[in-house]
Amino acid sequence: MMVKEKNRENMKNRENMKNRENMKNRENYHSIIIIGAGPAGISTALQLQREGTSYLLIGEEIGGCVKNAFLIENLITFPQGISGKKLCEIFTEIIQNYRLNFKQLRVNRIDFLQNLFQIETRYGKFQSSYLVLATGSQPKKLDVAGESEGFKQQKLYYEIKNINSTQKRIAIIGSGDVAFDYALNLVQKGNEVIILVRSSKIRAISRLQNLVGEKNNIKIQLNFPISNISLKNEQIRIFSSSAKHLPYFEVDLIIVAIGRIPNSFLIEKYLKTQKNELFQSRRLFLIGDLVHPQYRQISLSMGDGIKTAMELCKSELIK
Repeated sequence: MMVKEKNRENMKNRENMKNRENMKNRENYHSIIIIGAGPAGISTALQLQREGTSYLLIGEEIGGCVKNAFLIENLITFPQGISGKKLCEIFTEIIQNYRLNFKQLRVNRIDFLQNLFQIETRYGKFQSSYLVLATGSQPKKLDVAGESEGFKQQKLYYEIKNINSTQKRIAIIGSGDVAFDYALNLVQKGNEVIILVRSSKIRAISRLQNLVGEKNNIKIQLNFPISNISLKNEQIRIFSSSAKHLPYFEVDLIIVAIGRIPNSFLIEKYLKTQKNELFQSRRLFLIGDLVHPQYRQISLSMGDGIKTAMELCKSELIK
């Protein structure tokens, strides 16, 4: 009986190996797939290309949330600083000039079947033996009444890259670097901005606070906890639960910039029961803002991508 069981197990293993080899021979198989075309993902792909390793970079948008940045001053390769928009243009040039194996697609689903990752997109599936997730971060929500309706009516946003408005009165809810950076970006386009800080503390770095302080068309309102949001004709109103202020501010648009959280949707939805084993077996890698959400620095993400690519290539993992 034990011999029969052993034979069945051996046959099953041989069949699985045959299936994997067949999949590897297909055009859409790559040793490594990287999901996310921000600084971390592009740096990983560039290093893998230099190493001559089979890979595919998949991303919905080149640069990710880097495009939101008004001025990036802590990249030592740009002594005068650089805007997020310009840096994303450089990322695009790198992809084109180095002919990186890149597909600009949205990933709808990931699975781990028959010892391979299955990456599903609108235009087909791709397979790999190793997966690097560089999906960055996503904005936090206020979770107040009227927020969803404001977003649906395109009166409330979470990222500045989606806004092309000029000559508008815009409220930014937040107190950190992102909120102050957004304010500087928007006034450059001729908008008037009020930053609504829900507490008495501003968390933005001194450099950004000083730059904002120099602008006459940026105002700051402290101690304005948000209770709800409502639409009124073409305007949107922001109400406070504090009785110390006017009952509401009325503006053309709202941007919620109260922080970001790791964008781990794909792994939590599709690989939740397998992720620990995949981490331990060094088949699945998380890089960039997914593992450094408290820092969210471009330099760290780039270094993370290069380090991960080198570890993959210099180990026995993909040999």
